[in-house]
Amino acid sequence: MAILLLPTSGTLCVISANYIVLIISLCIFLRKLATSSIEETDYVDTFLNVSHVIASFPKASKFSIRVNGEEKTVTASNASEYDQTCPPPFKLRIVRPTNGSSNGEEITILPYKQSLRGPYPEDIMTQQSGNRIRFTPAQIEGIRSGLNPGLSLIVGPPGTGKTDVAVQIISTLYHTYPNQKILVVTHSNAALNDIFTKIMFSSSPDSNNMTTNSKRIDPRHMLRLGSGEADLRESLTMNTPTTNTTTISDVENIFSKTGRVNYSLIRRLQLLAQVQRLSHSLQLMGDVGQSCETAGYFYNNQIKPRIERYKKLLLNGTMKVSEIFPFMTFFADVPNQPLFTDDSDNDSDVERAQSCLNHIDNIFNELQDYRAMELLRTQNLRCDYLLTKQVDSCNILIFLCIIV
Repeated sequence: MAILLLPTSGTLCVISANYIVLIISLCIFLRKLATSSIEETDYVDTFLNVSHVIASFPKASKFSIRVNGEEKTVTASNASEYDQTCPPPFKLRIVRPTNGSSNGEEITILPYKQSLRGPYPEDIMTQQSGNRIRFTPAQIEGIRSGLNPGLSLIVGPPGTGKTDVAVQIISTLYHTYPNQKILVVTHSNAALNDIFTKIMFSSSPDSNNMTTNSKRIDPRHMLRLGSGEADLRESLTMNTPTTNTTTISDVENIFSKTGRVNYSLIRRLQLLAQVQRLSHSLQLMGDVGQSCETAGYFYNNQIKPRIERYKKLLLNGTMKVSEIFPFMTFFADVPNQPLFTDDSDNDSDVERAQSCLNHIDNIFNELQDYRAMELLRTQNLRCDYLLTKQVDSCNILIFLCIIV
């Protein structure tokens, strides 16, 4: 899908009437080509609650929500009953009339629960943190268009929320299709940095104070090209305390090619230290945290068999999670101890154990992304690799496009 954001002031760029007609015709053609009577889309955190969903589709004829496998009719009068019990994220299943009109649509709200990336606060930071903007029906229409196949043209004067709509589309696509790539092109450095900052942090009424917001997207998945990167770095780090030593926070907000390479190198050392600590927690000898290669062998020979053995014992259902989980010592520093409650209801312990396994898998998967940084010895080669190969793992590439 493609998204075009055009100001109505006419001061930023000039497009001939023929091009406008061509673009609109193409939009109509692609939209008709992608039209289907049933549309099911993951909106992640676009909606604040069930009441927000109902208010966003004033032309819909029927709303229902799926709770514990059962569909129940929901209206504006009883939507508040589900606002607390059925929080987002939501998927929407929309059945359109046979004439393709938005009037009379039947919408089914499908709440679901995201799997946790890990038990630590930083794991939650890299997960979708929660949209705080109550989008209007017109803005929801733009988001819906951007999430569906085809070309979307979003037009509006300054201050109507075009940037917020674009950021929500980008963030939703990132979390819904983690293996897909997103290219963002703007007409000026100011617009580019504005979008970049809002993508990096969750939108909130206190968006000027970036230190209080959670990151929407993992920093390693973002790369900025074009001039003006220094202004972006200054904006992101104005509230960040400085230290005398080089840490991950010193390069985390540098999104140029060189900045991303330095971030990868420092992040690699952090992850290898965790691998070494994992080895010590299992009372295993050896310098397994020496490189990404040795860490990969360690995972295949020691960690993966332990995970498979744990899952087999879990299927038997005769033992508690705390008795068979193999990494209790490694996760001894997790907040809110004890790690497992050993209640009669084992589901919460199983879910928490799975989040710990996800954390371990993420360590080794991320190290594989940094493997090339060990083999390439010069900064220029690493920067070239970032553009030619690493872009495949950078989900969001942002750069400046100057229209002459």
